[in-house]
Amino acid sequence: MIRGSCMQSHSVFSDWLERQANGVSMPHCPTATTRRSPAAPARDGAISGAPKSVRAAVVPACSRNVRRRIGVDIAMSSGAERSKRGRIVAPGPVVSTVRGCRTAEDVPMAKVVLTDYVWESLDVEHQTLDGLATLVALKTKTPAEFLPEAEDCDALLNTYAGPITADAMKRMAKCRIIARYGIGVDTIDLDAATAAGIIVTNNPTYCIEEVAEHTMALLLACARKVALYERLVRAGRWEVPPGKPMFRLVGRTLGLVGFGNIARAVAARAAAFGMRVLYCDPFVQPGQFPTPGEKRELGPLFGESDFVSVHPPLSPQTRGMMNDDAFAQMKPTAFLINCARGPIVDTAALVRALDARRIAGCALDTTDPEPLPDPHPLRGRDNVIITPHAAWYSEQAMVGLQAGAPSEVRRVLTGQWPVNVVNRAVKGKNRAGL
Repeated sequence: MIRGSCMQSHSVFSDWLERQANGVSMPHCPTATTRRSPAAPARDGAISGAPKSVRAAVVPACSRNVRRRIGVDIAMSSGAERSKRGRIVAPGPVVSTVRGCRTAEDVPMAKVVLTDYVWESLDVEHQTLDGLATLVALKTKTPAEFLPEAEDCDALLNTYAGPITADAMKRMAKCRIIARYGIGVDTIDLDAATAAGIIVTNNPTYCIEEVAEHTMALLLACARKVALYERLVRAGRWEVPPGKPMFRLVGRTLGLVGFGNIARAVAARAAAFGMRVLYCDPFVQPGQFPTPGEKRELGPLFGESDFVSVHPPLSPQTRGMMNDDAFAQMKPTAFLINCARGPIVDTAALVRALDARRIAGCALDTTDPEPLPDPHPLRGRDNVIITPHAAWYSEQAMVGLQAGAPSEVRRVLTGQWPVNVVNRAVKGKNRAGL
Protein backbone atom coordinates (compact mmCIF):
# COMPACT_ATOMS: atom_id res chain seq x y z
CA MET A 1 0.00 0.00 0.00
CA ILE A 2 1.33 3.44 -0.93
CA ARG A 3 1.85 5.86 1.92
CA GLY A 4 0.72 9.43 1.38
CA SER A 5 3.88 11.18 2.55
CA CYS A 6 7.56 11.51 1.64
CA MET A 7 10.52 11.95 3.97
CA GLN A 8 12.43 15.22 3.86
CA SER A 9 15.88 15.80 5.33
CA HIS A 10 16.22 15.76 9.10
CA SER A 11 18.14 19.01 9.09
CA VAL A 12 15.27 20.85 7.39
CA PHE A 13 12.77 19.50 9.91
CA SER A 14 15.06 20.30 12.85
CA ASP A 15 15.49 23.88 11.61
CA TRP A 16 11.73 24.26 11.21
CA LEU A 17 11.01 22.85 14.67
CA GLU A 18 13.59 25.04 16.42
CA ARG A 19 12.46 28.20 14.62
CA GLN A 20 8.80 27.47 15.46
CA ALA A 21 9.71 26.97 19.11
CA ASN A 22 11.42 30.38 19.05
CA GLY A 23 8.36 32.05 17.56
CA VAL A 24 9.65 32.36 14.00
CA SER A 25 6.88 31.64 11.50
CA MET A 26 7.48 29.25 8.61
CA PRO A 27 4.76 28.34 6.10
CA HIS A 28 4.52 24.56 6.53
CA CYS A 29 6.26 21.89 8.52
CA PRO A 30 7.95 19.15 6.51
CA THR A 31 6.64 15.65 6.78
CA ALA A 32 8.58 13.48 9.20
CA THR A 33 8.08 10.31 11.15
CA THR A 34 8.60 10.43 14.91
CA ARG A 35 9.49 7.24 16.72
CA ARG A 36 9.42 6.15 20.34
CA SER A 37 12.66 6.68 22.18
CA PRO A 38 14.36 3.35 22.86
CA ALA A 39 14.41 4.17 26.57
CA ALA A 40 10.72 5.00 26.76
CA PRO A 41 8.51 2.28 28.29
CA ALA A 42 5.66 1.01 26.12
CA ARG A 43 2.19 1.56 27.52
CA ASP A 44 -1.39 2.08 26.40
CA GLY A 45 -3.60 5.12 26.96
CA ALA A 46 -1.10 7.52 25.44
CA ILE A 47 -3.58 10.38 25.26
CA SER A 48 -4.03 12.12 28.58
CA GLY A 49 -7.46 11.57 30.07
CA ALA A 50 -8.41 8.75 27.68
CA PRO A 51 -10.02 5.64 29.16
CA LYS A 52 -7.76 2.59 29.42
CA SER A 53 -9.83 0.90 26.71
CA VAL A 54 -8.98 3.72 24.33
CA ARG A 55 -5.74 3.50 22.40
CA ALA A 56 -4.78 6.56 20.39
CA ALA A 57 -3.03 5.39 17.25
CA VAL A 58 -2.14 8.70 15.61
CA VAL A 59 -1.49 12.12 17.12
CA PRO A 60 0.71 14.98 15.93
CA ALA A 61 4.19 14.93 17.48
CA CYS A 62 5.87 18.36 17.54
CA SER A 63 7.14 20.61 20.29
CA ARG A 64 4.55 21.99 22.70
CA ASN A 65 4.77 25.45 21.12
CA VAL A 66 4.22 24.00 17.67
CA ARG A 67 1.23 21.98 18.86
CA ARG A 68 -0.35 25.15 20.22
CA ARG A 69 0.20 26.92 16.91
CA ILE A 70 -1.53 24.24 14.86
CA GLY A 71 -4.44 24.02 17.26
CA VAL A 72 -3.68 20.60 18.71
CA ASP A 73 -4.15 20.28 22.46
CA ILE A 74 -2.88 16.86 23.42
CA ALA A 75 -0.91 16.34 26.61
CA MET A 76 2.41 14.64 25.98
CA SER A 77 5.79 14.63 27.61
CA SER A 78 8.01 17.70 27.33
CA GLY A 79 9.63 18.78 24.04
CA ALA A 80 11.26 16.68 21.38
CA GLU A 81 14.83 15.48 21.54
CA ARG A 82 17.43 14.88 18.86
CA SER A 83 18.52 11.26 18.56
CA LYS A 84 22.08 10.18 17.84
CA ARG A 85 21.09 9.67 14.21
CA GLY A 86 19.75 13.17 13.88
CA ARG A 87 16.04 12.19 13.99
CA ILE A 88 13.55 14.06 16.09
CA VAL A 89 12.26 11.60 18.68
CA ALA A 90 9.44 12.11 21.16
CA PRO A 91 10.34 11.33 24.76
CA GLY A 92 6.88 9.86 25.36
CA PRO A 93 5.50 6.46 24.28
CA VAL A 94 3.45 7.59 21.25
CA VAL A 95 4.45 6.45 17.77
CA SER A 96 3.16 9.34 15.68
CA THR A 97 3.19 10.76 12.20
CA VAL A 98 3.14 14.43 11.25
CA ARG A 99 1.87 14.98 7.75
CA GLY A 100 1.38 18.42 6.25
CA CYS A 101 1.16 20.43 9.51
CA ARG A 102 -0.07 23.98 9.04
CA THR A 103 0.67 27.00 11.18
CA ALA A 104 -1.80 29.28 12.88
CA GLU A 105 -1.38 31.79 10.06
CA ASP A 106 -2.77 29.17 7.68
CA VAL A 107 -6.01 27.19 7.94
CA PRO A 108 -6.02 25.20 11.24
CA MET A 109 -5.76 21.45 11.04
CA ALA A 110 -9.11 19.71 11.50
CA LYS A 111 -9.47 16.92 14.04
CA VAL A 112 -10.92 13.61 12.85
CA VAL A 113 -11.71 10.88 15.38
CA LEU A 114 -12.00 7.24 14.35
CA THR A 115 -14.15 5.47 16.93
CA ASP A 116 -13.08 1.92 16.07
CA TYR A 117 -11.61 -0.19 13.30
CA VAL A 118 -10.90 -3.87 12.57
CA TRP A 119 -8.14 -3.60 9.98
CA GLU A 120 -4.39 -3.66 10.48
CA SER A 121 -3.22 -0.47 8.77
CA LEU A 122 -4.44 3.12 8.71
CA ASP A 123 -2.41 4.04 5.64
CA VAL A 124 -5.57 4.70 3.60
CA GLU A 125 -6.92 7.11 6.21
CA HIS A 126 -3.58 8.90 6.43
CA GLN A 127 -3.31 9.23 2.67
CA THR A 128 -6.88 10.49 2.28
CA LEU A 129 -6.63 13.09 5.07
CA ASP A 130 -3.01 14.03 4.38
CA GLY A 131 -2.33 17.72 4.98
CA LEU A 132 -5.93 18.37 5.99
CA ALA A 133 -6.62 16.78 9.36
CA THR A 134 -5.14 15.15 12.42
CA LEU A 135 -6.42 11.59 12.79
CA VAL A 136 -7.03 10.22 16.28
CA ALA A 137 -7.69 6.49 15.92
CA LEU A 138 -9.36 4.69 18.83
CA LYS A 139 -10.62 1.20 19.51
CA THR A 140 -13.83 1.71 21.45
CA LYS A 141 -17.29 0.20 21.66
CA THR A 142 -19.48 2.90 23.22
CA PRO A 143 -19.87 6.69 23.17
CA ALA A 144 -18.74 6.81 26.79
CA GLU A 145 -15.35 5.57 25.60
CA PHE A 146 -14.87 7.72 22.49
CA LEU A 147 -16.60 10.98 23.50
CA PRO A 148 -13.77 12.27 25.74
CA GLU A 149 -11.63 12.45 22.60
CA ALA A 150 -14.46 13.31 20.17
CA GLU A 151 -16.02 16.25 21.99
CA ASP A 152 -13.90 18.72 19.99
CA CYS A 153 -13.73 16.74 16.73
CA ASP A 154 -14.58 18.21 13.33
CA ALA A 155 -15.51 14.80 11.91
CA LEU A 156 -16.25 11.34 13.24
CA LEU A 157 -15.35 8.11 11.43
CA ASN A 158 -17.42 5.17 12.70
CA THR A 159 -17.36 1.41 12.20
CA TYR A 160 -19.33 -0.36 14.95
CA ALA A 161 -19.12 1.78 18.12
CA GLY A 162 -22.45 3.18 19.22
CA PRO A 163 -25.23 3.97 19.49
CA ILE A 164 -24.60 7.58 18.47
CA THR A 165 -27.57 9.34 20.04
CA ALA A 166 -28.80 12.92 20.31
CA ASP A 167 -27.03 13.25 23.66
CA ALA A 168 -23.76 12.10 22.12
CA MET A 169 -24.13 14.63 19.31
CA LYS A 170 -24.74 17.46 21.76
CA ARG A 171 -21.31 16.80 23.21
CA MET A 172 -19.70 16.97 19.76
CA ALA A 173 -20.46 20.65 19.22
CA LYS A 174 -18.02 21.09 16.32
CA CYS A 175 -18.69 17.84 14.47
CA ARG A 176 -19.69 18.44 10.86
CA ILE A 177 -19.96 14.88 9.58
CA ILE A 178 -20.40 11.35 10.91
CA ALA A 179 -19.10 8.98 8.24
CA ARG A 180 -19.99 5.30 8.55
CA TYR A 181 -17.61 2.77 7.05
CA GLY A 182 -20.44 0.32 6.39
CA ILE A 183 -23.89 0.33 4.82
CA GLY A 184 -26.27 0.38 7.78
CA VAL A 185 -26.90 3.51 9.84
CA ASP A 186 -29.26 1.99 12.41
CA THR A 187 -26.84 2.89 15.24
CA ILE A 188 -27.07 6.61 14.44
CA ASP A 189 -30.04 8.83 15.35
CA LEU A 190 -30.57 10.38 11.91
CA ASP A 191 -33.29 12.80 13.03
CA ALA A 192 -31.06 14.10 15.80
CA ALA A 193 -28.16 14.45 13.38
CA THR A 194 -30.29 16.46 10.98
CA ALA A 195 -31.56 18.69 13.78
CA ALA A 196 -27.97 19.26 14.94
CA GLY A 197 -26.78 20.06 11.42
CA ILE A 198 -24.50 17.02 11.19
CA ILE A 199 -24.15 15.29 7.83
CA VAL A 200 -24.34 11.47 8.00
CA THR A 201 -22.89 9.33 5.23
CA ASN A 202 -22.60 5.61 4.61
CA ASN A 203 -20.83 3.32 2.15
CA PRO A 204 -23.61 1.52 0.26
CA THR A 205 -21.77 -0.26 -2.56
CA TYR A 206 -18.49 -1.64 -1.24
CA CYS A 207 -19.71 -5.22 -0.58
CA ILE A 208 -22.73 -5.84 -2.82
CA GLU A 209 -21.10 -8.74 -4.65
CA GLU A 210 -19.72 -10.29 -1.47
CA VAL A 211 -23.03 -10.33 0.43
CA ALA A 212 -24.86 -11.66 -2.63
CA GLU A 213 -22.30 -14.45 -2.98
CA HIS A 214 -22.50 -15.30 0.73
CA THR A 215 -26.29 -15.39 0.56
CA MET A 216 -26.12 -17.87 -2.32
CA ALA A 217 -23.48 -19.89 -0.48
CA LEU A 218 -25.79 -20.23 2.54
CA LEU A 219 -28.74 -21.04 0.29
CA LEU A 220 -26.76 -23.82 -1.43
CA ALA A 221 -25.50 -25.12 1.91
CA CYS A 222 -29.12 -25.39 3.12
CA ALA A 223 -30.31 -27.01 -0.11
CA ARG A 224 -27.53 -29.61 -0.22
CA LYS A 225 -27.12 -30.03 3.59
CA VAL A 226 -23.42 -29.24 3.20
CA ALA A 227 -22.78 -28.23 6.82
CA LEU A 228 -24.60 -31.28 8.19
CA TYR A 229 -22.69 -33.73 6.02
CA GLU A 230 -19.37 -32.05 6.79
CA ARG A 231 -20.01 -32.41 10.53
CA LEU A 232 -20.98 -36.08 10.11
CA VAL A 233 -17.85 -36.92 8.13
CA ARG A 234 -15.68 -35.03 10.60
CA ALA A 235 -17.21 -37.20 13.34
CA GLY A 236 -16.35 -40.39 11.42
CA ARG A 237 -19.76 -41.07 9.86
CA TRP A 238 -20.23 -41.72 6.12
CA GLU A 239 -23.93 -41.86 5.34
CA VAL A 240 -26.54 -40.10 3.22
CA PRO A 241 -29.89 -40.66 5.03
CA PRO A 242 -29.42 -38.01 7.75
CA GLY A 243 -29.62 -35.33 5.04
CA LYS A 244 -33.00 -36.40 3.66
CA PRO A 245 -35.11 -34.93 2.20
CA MET A 246 -33.29 -32.83 -0.40
CA PHE A 247 -34.69 -31.27 -3.57
CA ARG A 248 -33.00 -30.07 -6.73
CA LEU A 249 -32.61 -26.32 -6.93
CA VAL A 250 -33.94 -25.88 -10.47
CA GLY A 251 -37.57 -24.82 -10.25
CA ARG A 252 -37.45 -23.96 -6.53
CA THR A 253 -38.68 -20.53 -5.40
CA LEU A 254 -36.61 -17.86 -3.67
CA GLY A 255 -38.48 -15.09 -1.89
CA LEU A 256 -36.56 -11.85 -1.31
CA VAL A 257 -37.76 -9.48 1.39
CA GLY A 258 -36.47 -6.17 0.07
CA PHE A 259 -35.23 -5.62 -3.48
CA GLY A 260 -32.29 -3.24 -3.14
CA ASN A 261 -28.82 -3.56 -4.62
CA ILE A 262 -27.83 -6.73 -2.76
CA ALA A 263 -31.18 -8.48 -3.16
CA ARG A 264 -31.14 -7.84 -6.92
CA ALA A 265 -27.61 -9.26 -7.11
CA VAL A 266 -28.90 -12.36 -5.30
CA ALA A 267 -31.85 -12.57 -7.71
CA ALA A 268 -29.54 -12.62 -10.73
CA ARG A 269 -27.48 -15.42 -9.22
CA ALA A 270 -30.51 -17.46 -8.18
CA ALA A 271 -32.00 -17.15 -11.66
CA ALA A 272 -28.75 -18.52 -13.09
CA PHE A 273 -29.35 -21.65 -10.99
CA GLY A 274 -32.79 -22.00 -12.55
CA MET A 275 -34.70 -20.70 -9.55
CA ARG A 276 -37.93 -18.73 -9.65
CA VAL A 277 -37.54 -15.37 -7.88
CA LEU A 278 -40.19 -13.41 -5.96
CA TYR A 279 -39.68 -10.15 -4.12
CA CYS A 280 -41.55 -7.85 -1.75
CA ASP A 281 -40.50 -4.21 -1.59
CA PRO A 282 -42.94 -1.30 -1.21
CA PHE A 283 -40.47 1.06 -2.92
CA VAL A 284 -39.93 -1.00 -6.07
CA GLN A 285 -42.47 -1.25 -8.87
CA PRO A 286 -42.84 -4.27 -11.19
CA GLY A 287 -40.46 -3.94 -14.13
CA GLN A 288 -38.51 -1.10 -12.54
CA PHE A 289 -35.29 -3.09 -12.85
CA PRO A 290 -34.22 -5.61 -15.49
CA THR A 291 -33.41 -8.13 -12.73
CA PRO A 292 -35.48 -11.35 -12.70
CA GLY A 293 -38.26 -11.29 -10.12
CA GLU A 294 -42.04 -11.17 -9.62
CA LYS A 295 -43.49 -8.79 -7.06
CA ARG A 296 -45.63 -10.19 -4.26
CA GLU A 297 -47.17 -9.03 -1.04
CA LEU A 298 -45.37 -10.35 2.03
CA GLY A 299 -47.88 -13.06 2.99
CA PRO A 300 -48.06 -14.70 -0.46
CA LEU A 301 -44.27 -14.49 -0.76
CA PHE A 302 -43.87 -16.45 2.49
CA GLY A 303 -46.40 -19.03 1.35
CA GLU A 304 -44.81 -19.65 -2.07
CA SER A 305 -41.10 -19.58 -1.21
CA ASP A 306 -38.79 -22.52 -0.56
CA PHE A 307 -36.12 -20.10 0.65
CA VAL A 308 -36.82 -16.72 2.24
CA SER A 309 -33.87 -14.32 2.24
CA VAL A 310 -34.24 -11.02 4.10
CA HIS A 311 -32.55 -7.86 2.78
CA PRO A 312 -34.36 -4.76 4.13
CA PRO A 313 -32.57 -2.03 6.08
CA LEU A 314 -33.03 -2.19 9.83
CA SER A 315 -35.68 0.33 10.86
CA PRO A 316 -38.49 0.50 13.41
CA GLN A 317 -40.75 -0.98 10.73
CA THR A 318 -38.50 -3.93 9.89
CA ARG A 319 -37.18 -4.73 13.37
CA GLY A 320 -38.55 -8.13 14.35
CA MET A 321 -40.58 -8.48 11.14
CA MET A 322 -39.66 -12.17 10.90
CA ASN A 323 -41.83 -13.12 13.84
CA ASP A 324 -44.22 -15.91 14.85
CA ASP A 325 -46.79 -14.77 12.29
CA ALA A 326 -44.23 -14.73 9.49
CA PHE A 327 -42.90 -18.19 10.30
CA ALA A 328 -46.46 -19.54 10.50
CA GLN A 329 -46.99 -18.49 6.86
CA MET A 330 -43.83 -20.22 5.57
CA LYS A 331 -43.68 -23.76 4.18
CA PRO A 332 -42.53 -26.42 6.66
CA THR A 333 -39.84 -27.30 4.09
CA ALA A 334 -38.62 -23.70 3.73
CA PHE A 335 -35.36 -22.19 4.96
CA LEU A 336 -34.73 -18.66 6.28
CA ILE A 337 -31.54 -16.84 5.28
CA ASN A 338 -30.35 -13.60 6.90
CA CYS A 339 -27.29 -11.72 5.63
CA ALA A 340 -28.78 -8.31 6.43
CA ARG A 341 -29.25 -7.25 10.07
CA GLY A 342 -29.76 -9.58 13.01
CA PRO A 343 -32.70 -7.74 14.67
CA ILE A 344 -34.82 -8.12 11.52
CA VAL A 345 -35.44 -11.62 12.84
CA ASP A 346 -37.17 -12.13 16.18
CA THR A 347 -34.69 -14.63 17.64
CA ALA A 348 -37.09 -16.09 20.20
CA ALA A 349 -39.73 -16.58 17.49
CA LEU A 350 -37.15 -18.29 15.26
CA VAL A 351 -36.26 -20.71 18.06
CA ARG A 352 -39.94 -21.50 18.55
CA ALA A 353 -40.43 -22.08 14.82
CA LEU A 354 -37.46 -24.47 14.70
CA ASP A 355 -38.61 -26.32 17.83
CA ALA A 356 -42.11 -26.73 16.37
CA ARG A 357 -40.71 -27.67 12.93
CA ARG A 358 -42.71 -24.89 11.33
CA ILE A 359 -39.71 -24.29 9.05
CA ALA A 360 -36.96 -26.65 7.89
CA GLY A 361 -34.00 -24.59 9.07
CA CYS A 362 -32.08 -21.36 8.74
CA ALA A 363 -28.71 -19.89 7.78
CA LEU A 364 -27.65 -16.71 9.53
CA ASP A 365 -24.67 -14.43 8.98
CA THR A 366 -26.14 -11.85 11.35
CA THR A 367 -27.84 -12.59 14.66
CA ASP A 368 -29.54 -10.82 17.53
CA PRO A 369 -27.67 -10.53 19.82
CA GLU A 370 -24.33 -10.46 18.07
CA PRO A 371 -22.10 -12.23 18.71
CA LEU A 372 -24.44 -15.04 19.65
CA PRO A 373 -23.82 -16.20 23.24
CA ASP A 374 -22.54 -19.68 23.95
CA PRO A 375 -24.60 -21.58 24.92
CA HIS A 376 -27.62 -20.40 22.96
CA PRO A 377 -30.72 -22.25 21.67
CA LEU A 378 -29.67 -21.62 18.05
CA ARG A 379 -26.27 -23.23 18.52
CA GLY A 380 -25.62 -26.93 17.95
CA ARG A 381 -28.62 -27.64 15.71
CA ASP A 382 -28.17 -29.77 12.59
CA ASN A 383 -30.54 -27.52 10.62
CA VAL A 384 -28.96 -24.19 11.60
CA ILE A 385 -25.90 -22.63 9.93
CA ILE A 386 -24.27 -19.58 11.53
CA THR A 387 -21.37 -17.54 10.17
CA PRO A 388 -19.72 -14.66 12.09
CA HIS A 389 -21.01 -11.62 10.18
CA ALA A 390 -18.50 -12.36 7.43
CA ALA A 391 -20.68 -11.87 4.35
CA TRP A 392 -19.24 -8.41 3.66
CA TYR A 393 -15.63 -9.51 3.52
CA SER A 394 -13.22 -9.94 0.61
CA GLU A 395 -9.86 -8.36 -0.05
CA GLN A 396 -11.47 -6.17 -2.70
CA ALA A 397 -14.28 -5.15 -0.36
CA MET A 398 -11.75 -4.16 2.29
CA VAL A 399 -10.28 -1.61 -0.11
CA GLY A 400 -13.69 -0.07 -0.78
CA LEU A 401 -14.66 -0.21 2.90
CA GLN A 402 -11.58 1.60 4.13
CA ALA A 403 -11.57 4.28 1.42
CA GLY A 404 -15.24 5.28 1.52
CA ALA A 405 -15.74 7.05 4.85
CA PRO A 406 -12.44 9.00 4.90
CA SER A 407 -13.16 10.23 1.37
CA GLU A 408 -16.52 11.59 2.50
CA VAL A 409 -14.83 13.35 5.44
CA ARG A 410 -12.28 14.90 3.10
CA ARG A 411 -15.06 16.20 0.84
CA VAL A 412 -16.82 17.92 3.73
CA LEU A 413 -13.62 19.40 5.16
CA THR A 414 -12.74 20.84 1.75
CA GLY A 415 -16.20 22.33 1.18
CA GLN A 416 -17.68 19.67 -1.08
CA TRP A 417 -21.05 17.93 -0.72
CA PRO A 418 -20.53 14.20 0.07
CA VAL A 419 -21.55 11.45 -2.35
CA ASN A 420 -23.55 9.11 -0.07
CA VAL A 421 -25.56 11.32 2.30
CA VAL A 422 -28.18 9.45 4.31
CA ASN A 423 -29.98 12.40 5.96
CA ARG A 424 -30.44 14.46 2.82
CA ALA A 425 -32.72 16.96 4.58
CA VAL A 426 -29.60 18.39 6.24
CA LYS A 427 -28.48 19.97 2.97
CA GLY A 428 -28.40 23.75 3.21
CA LYS A 429 -28.69 23.77 7.01
CA ASN A 430 -25.62 22.03 8.36
CA ARG A 431 -22.52 22.96 10.34
CA ALA A 432 -20.33 22.53 7.27
CA GLY A 433 -22.22 25.31 5.45
CA LEU A 434 -22.99 23.05 2.49
